[in-house]
Amino acid sequence: YSLYLKTKDGDLFLMASRKRPKNKTSNYLISMDQNDLNRAGRSYLGKLRSNFVGTEFQIFDNGTNPKDTEPDDFNTTSTGATRCELGSVLYA
Repeated sequence: YSLYLKTKDGDLFLMASRKRPKNKTSNYLISMDQNDLNRAGRSYLGKLRSNFVGTEFQIFDNGTNPKDTEPDDFNTTSTGATRCELGSVLYA
């Protein structure tokens, strides 16, 4: 998927996403480069994840999964900050 901003001068690319394979739930990688949809890429912004039913969505920044951090590390890891939830959408 790609997101563009329509301007008087034409469409301006904002970001792209790709569904990540081998996940039980919908899980999308979000990047600012439509040609570099890779978690290790410089343009990686974060991810969008849903529950199994598709009624709850969470968006996270590009930080490290808290499950992959050491108990001694409160907010940072050797690879950077622990990821933060930026928002969520719930359908009732």
